Amino acid sequence: MTIKDYRKFINSLPKKFDDFELTHREYTTTEGDTIKAKEVEVYSVHIDEDNKVGCNMHQNSYEAFIKFTTSTLNRKIESEKVEE
Repeated sequence: MTIKDYRKFINSLPKKFDDFELTHREYTTTEGDTIKAKEVEVYSVHIDEDNKVGCNMHQNSYEAFIKFTTSTLNRKIESEKVEE
């Protein structure tokens, strides 16, 4: 999904959703008629221009990112995509 697609989706939502919290949810396993998920709050968004991605971050990731980027200038951020 591109930021353009994401913006179009967000802008299409009715105002009644404005106070809903934004989370990241990953479905993990199914058991009968139940599906389990891991969910974390979206705390911040980082735009990684080098890799051309927008990254939703939970609080621990955000704090680690800020610590890393403010401790020394000119650090390179490497990331791996998880293929499923």
